[in-house]
Amino acid sequence: MQKHVKELAAKDYSSYIQPPKVRMDYVIMFVPHSGALWTALHAQPDLWRKAMERNVFIADEQTLFAALRIIHMTWTQIAQAENHERVFTLANEMIDRVGQFCKRYQALGQALAKANQAYEDGNKKLAPTGQSITQTANKLLKLGAKQSDKNPVPELLDMDDIPALKVTDTN
Repeated sequence: MQKHVKELAAKDYSSYIQPPKVRMDYVIMFVPHSGALWTALHAQPDLWRKAMERNVFIADEQTLFAALRIIHMTWTQIAQAENHERVFTLANEMIDRVGQFCKRYQALGQALAKANQAYEDGNKKLAPTGQSITQTANKLLKLGAKQSDKNPVPELLDMDDIPALKVTDTN
């Protein structure tokens, strides 16, 4: 058994592990007969210690299942930790995107408010007042100026006929 421990310790099983995984800490040497293991341990009481020093874990049918169960639980915990990291990364990305969207959405609201103000200012230029561009254009037409059939100047507009844009507060 000591010879087999030495052979297993000399093998480089870690070279078969693909990145990003790390090397194996121990190799499990399965002894299918508990009586044979206990006889070997009785004959060489330091066999277990020497095997562990060489990173070889000696397992019989009773301890193999427990060792495999521990390995399974460890892999599960590692996978869960990796998933938690991915979830946190995605959550941080999502929060950043929400912040970006809110900033852009507020800028859009401000741009719409400016566009509405420009529209209202334009309506004031169409109103039948002394500053109205349509009123001045109609006066020029009455004085003999010619207008294009393509772009005729409208008669004086009543402000009630011009639709108003309603913009709610964007804050």
